Amino acid sequence: MIDDAKELYKSCGRYDLLCKLHQSCGEWDEAIEVAQKYNRINLKNTHFAYAKHLELIGQVDLAIKHFIESGTHKTEVPRMLTSLAMPDRLQDFVIAQKEPALYKWWAQYLEG
Repeated sequence: MIDDAKELYKSCGRYDLLCKLHQSCGEWDEAIEVAQKYNRINLKNTHFAYAKHLELIGQVDLAIKHFIESGTHKTEVPRMLTSLAMPDRLQDFVIAQKEPALYKWWAQYLEG
């Protein structure tokens, strides 16, 4: 039945719904592939949703990668790493990114 829905979405050109269906089925690679090829407007949203999923299952490194792909790494990665009590990992991330906004945030965080 799911395969029928996938074919129906493809034939109708509803790649946004196809992408959501792949996400719902846990087929994240396929969802990202569909978003890259046919639904670029939702590509960052797809990366963000995948990063949140990875965060929930404890795959921090992959979550960071997809937060970066989604463009939300300046806020989401510090939030995730502070909530997981990983200050050393957070410091490494901030230094590796070499972004002034993150350096400023890190300095304010340390002051607090």
